[in-house]
Amino acid sequence: MAGIGGLFSKEYFEELRSHLREDGVVVQWLHLYELNDELASVILNTMASVFESVEVWDAYGVRDVLVVGSRRPITLDPTKTQLRMADPKVLADINRPHLPPQATSFSHFLNRQILSDKVLREHFPGKPPFNTDVKPILEYEAPKAFFANQRSKILVELDERRRPLMLRSTHEAKLSKPGR
Repeated sequence: MAGIGGLFSKEYFEELRSHLREDGVVVQWLHLYELNDELASVILNTMASVFESVEVWDAYGVRDVLVVGSRRPITLDPTKTQLRMADPKVLADINRPHLPPQATSFSHFLNRQILSDKVLREHFPGKPPFNTDVKPILEYEAPKAFFANQRSKILVELDERRRPLMLRSTHEAKLSKPGR
Protein backbone atom coordinates (compact mmCIF):
# COMPACT_ATOMS: atom_id res chain seq x y z
CA MET A 1 0.00 0.00 0.00
CA ALA A 2 1.20 3.48 -0.78
CA GLY A 3 2.56 5.24 2.28
CA ILE A 4 3.01 2.19 4.47
CA GLY A 5 6.82 2.37 4.09
CA GLY A 6 6.78 5.29 6.55
CA LEU A 7 5.87 2.82 9.30
CA PHE A 8 9.28 1.24 8.81
CA SER A 9 11.41 4.37 8.45
CA LYS A 10 14.37 5.29 10.64
CA GLU A 11 12.63 8.54 11.61
CA TYR A 12 9.45 6.69 12.63
CA PHE A 13 11.43 4.26 14.79
CA GLU A 14 13.34 7.18 16.35
CA GLU A 15 10.02 8.87 17.16
CA LEU A 16 8.71 5.68 18.78
CA ARG A 17 11.93 5.28 20.76
CA SER A 18 11.69 8.85 22.06
CA HIS A 19 8.35 8.00 23.70
CA LEU A 20 9.50 4.79 25.38
CA ARG A 21 10.16 4.46 29.06
CA GLU A 22 13.54 2.94 29.85
CA ASP A 23 11.92 -0.51 30.18
CA GLY A 24 9.38 -0.04 27.38
CA VAL A 25 9.13 -2.00 24.14
CA VAL A 26 7.91 -1.28 20.63
CA VAL A 27 6.19 -4.11 18.78
CA GLN A 28 6.11 -3.75 14.99
CA TRP A 29 4.11 -6.17 12.86
CA LEU A 30 5.86 -7.25 9.66
CA HIS A 31 4.50 -9.50 6.93
CA LEU A 32 6.94 -11.71 5.06
CA TYR A 33 4.67 -12.43 2.10
CA GLU A 34 4.89 -10.06 -0.86
CA LEU A 35 8.23 -8.89 0.52
CA ASN A 36 11.68 -10.13 -0.50
CA ASP A 37 14.77 -10.86 1.62
CA GLU A 38 16.47 -7.61 0.62
CA LEU A 39 13.54 -5.51 1.85
CA ALA A 40 13.16 -7.54 5.06
CA SER A 41 16.88 -6.91 5.68
CA VAL A 42 16.43 -3.16 5.11
CA ILE A 43 13.61 -3.10 7.68
CA LEU A 44 15.52 -5.11 10.29
CA ASN A 45 18.73 -3.13 9.78
CA THR A 46 16.78 0.11 10.08
CA MET A 47 15.17 -1.00 13.34
CA ALA A 48 18.48 -2.35 14.69
CA SER A 49 20.09 1.04 14.02
CA VAL A 50 17.62 2.74 16.37
CA PHE A 51 16.98 0.26 19.19
CA GLU A 52 19.59 -1.22 21.50
CA SER A 53 17.75 -4.53 21.53
CA VAL A 54 15.69 -6.09 18.73
CA GLU A 55 14.06 -9.52 18.66
CA VAL A 56 11.80 -11.26 16.14
CA TRP A 57 8.81 -13.34 17.22
CA ASP A 58 6.61 -15.64 15.15
CA ALA A 59 3.08 -14.28 14.93
CA TYR A 60 1.33 -16.74 12.59
CA GLY A 61 3.57 -19.56 11.40
CA VAL A 62 6.42 -17.33 10.13
CA ARG A 63 4.04 -15.68 7.69
CA ASP A 64 3.77 -12.62 9.87
CA VAL A 65 6.29 -11.71 12.52
CA LEU A 66 6.49 -9.26 15.39
CA VAL A 67 9.70 -7.27 15.64
CA VAL A 68 10.26 -6.06 19.20
CA GLY A 69 12.57 -3.14 19.90
CA SER A 70 13.74 -1.74 23.22
CA ARG A 71 16.11 0.83 24.70
CA ARG A 72 17.81 -1.92 26.69
CA PRO A 73 18.12 -5.71 26.56
CA ILE A 74 14.74 -7.37 26.78
CA THR A 75 14.35 -9.71 29.73
CA LEU A 76 11.38 -11.78 30.77
CA ASP A 77 10.65 -12.39 34.41
CA PRO A 78 9.51 -16.04 34.28
CA THR A 79 7.37 -15.79 37.41
CA LYS A 80 5.58 -12.61 36.30
CA THR A 81 5.13 -13.90 32.76
CA GLN A 82 3.75 -17.25 33.93
CA LEU A 83 1.25 -15.42 36.16
CA ARG A 84 0.17 -13.23 33.25
CA MET A 85 -0.15 -16.27 31.02
CA ALA A 86 -2.40 -17.89 33.61
CA ASP A 87 -4.83 -14.95 33.43
CA PRO A 88 -7.80 -16.01 31.23
CA LYS A 89 -8.11 -12.46 29.84
CA VAL A 90 -4.48 -12.47 28.67
CA LEU A 91 -4.86 -15.93 27.09
CA ALA A 92 -8.09 -14.85 25.40
CA ASP A 93 -6.34 -11.81 23.95
CA ILE A 94 -3.37 -13.83 22.69
CA ASN A 95 -5.58 -16.62 21.32
CA ARG A 96 -8.33 -14.72 19.54
CA PRO A 97 -10.94 -16.94 17.89
CA HIS A 98 -10.16 -15.84 14.30
CA LEU A 99 -6.42 -16.51 14.68
CA PRO A 100 -4.45 -19.73 15.08
CA PRO A 101 -3.56 -20.49 18.72
CA GLN A 102 -0.51 -18.48 19.70
CA ALA A 103 0.31 -19.51 23.23
CA THR A 104 -1.35 -21.81 25.68
CA SER A 105 1.49 -21.86 28.19
CA PHE A 106 4.63 -19.97 29.14
CA SER A 107 6.88 -22.47 27.34
CA HIS A 108 4.66 -22.30 24.24
CA PHE A 109 4.94 -18.50 24.37
CA LEU A 110 8.76 -18.68 24.59
CA ASN A 111 8.82 -21.03 21.62
CA ARG A 112 7.47 -18.22 19.43
CA GLN A 113 10.83 -16.39 19.42
CA ILE A 114 12.55 -16.65 16.03
CA LEU A 115 15.62 -14.46 16.59
CA SER A 116 17.27 -13.18 19.72
CA ASP A 117 19.01 -9.80 19.63
CA LYS A 118 22.42 -11.50 19.48
CA VAL A 119 21.64 -13.59 16.40
CA LEU A 120 19.67 -10.80 14.75
CA ARG A 121 22.66 -8.45 14.99
CA GLU A 122 24.98 -11.08 13.52
CA HIS A 123 22.89 -10.97 10.35
CA PHE A 124 21.34 -7.48 10.54
CA PRO A 125 23.96 -5.29 12.23
CA GLY A 126 22.10 -2.02 11.83
CA LYS A 127 24.11 -0.80 8.85
CA PRO A 128 22.79 0.95 5.71
CA PRO A 129 20.88 0.87 3.53
CA PHE A 130 18.11 2.17 5.78
CA ASN A 131 14.55 3.02 4.91
CA THR A 132 14.30 6.76 5.65
CA ASP A 133 11.85 9.55 4.96
CA VAL A 134 14.41 11.09 2.60
CA LYS A 135 15.25 7.78 0.88
CA PRO A 136 12.06 5.68 1.14
CA ILE A 137 13.36 2.39 -0.23
CA LEU A 138 10.22 0.48 0.71
CA GLU A 139 7.92 2.97 -0.98
CA TYR A 140 9.42 2.16 -4.38
CA GLU A 141 10.73 -1.39 -4.00
CA ALA A 142 7.92 -3.06 -2.02
CA PRO A 143 5.36 -2.76 -4.86
CA LYS A 144 7.75 -4.72 -7.10
CA ALA A 145 7.92 -7.54 -4.55
CA PHE A 146 4.13 -7.36 -4.15
CA PHE A 147 3.42 -7.73 -7.87
CA ALA A 148 6.05 -10.45 -8.24
CA ASN A 149 4.35 -12.28 -5.33
CA GLN A 150 7.71 -12.68 -3.60
CA ARG A 151 8.12 -13.99 -0.07
CA SER A 152 10.97 -13.31 2.30
CA LYS A 153 12.54 -16.55 3.51
CA ILE A 154 15.50 -15.14 5.40
CA LEU A 155 13.87 -15.34 8.83
CA VAL A 156 12.81 -18.93 8.21
CA GLU A 157 16.41 -19.77 7.31
CA LEU A 158 17.79 -17.98 10.38
CA ASP A 159 15.10 -19.20 12.79
CA GLU A 160 16.92 -20.11 16.02
CA ARG A 161 14.28 -22.71 16.85
CA ARG A 162 15.66 -24.80 13.98
CA ARG A 163 19.32 -24.64 15.02
CA PRO A 164 19.48 -27.70 17.28
CA LEU A 165 17.99 -29.85 14.50
CA MET A 166 20.39 -28.44 11.93
CA LEU A 167 23.37 -29.01 14.21
CA ARG A 168 22.26 -32.55 14.99
CA SER A 169 21.75 -33.49 11.35
CA THR A 170 25.12 -31.95 10.41
CA HIS A 171 26.80 -33.90 13.21
CA GLU A 172 25.06 -37.14 12.19
CA ALA A 173 26.08 -36.61 8.56
CA LYS A 174 29.72 -36.29 9.59
CA LEU A 175 29.50 -39.45 11.68
CA SER A 176 27.89 -41.49 8.92
CA LYS A 177 30.61 -40.85 6.31
CA PRO A 178 32.50 -44.01 5.30
CA GLY A 179 35.83 -44.54 6.98
CA ARG A 180 34.84 -42.84 10.25
